[in-house]
Amino acid sequence: VFRKRRTVPISDEMTEPVESETTDTTALDRQLHFALAALPELHRSALTLRYFEEMDYQSIEKLLGLSNGALRGILGRALASMRKQLKPALVSLE
Repeated sequence: VFRKRRTVPISDEMTEPVESETTDTTALDRQLHFALAALPELHRSALTLRYFEEMDYQSIEKLLGLSNGALRGILGRALASMRKQLKPALVSLE
C-alpha cells in the first residue's frame, strides 16, 4: 500500500536556517548516529526499517524472520536505549 505524501508550501523565511539551529541539529544528528551505531545489529536494523524506511510490522517480520511479539520487544528495547542515550542531547536543546 502506497501512501501519497503531502506537500506543504514553505515560505522564504523558513528556507534559510538560523546558524544556531544548524549547529544544534548537526550535533544532534551526530549523537543520533552514535546512538544508532551503539545498538546491536538486529535492534538497529529493526529500528531503521520501521522509522526511517517506514516499513510496516509484517514486512519487517518477514524480512528479519521474527514473530510480531519479538519485533515489538526489539523495537521497544531499541527505543528505550535510544531515549537513554539521547536524553542529555535533547535536554540541552530546550
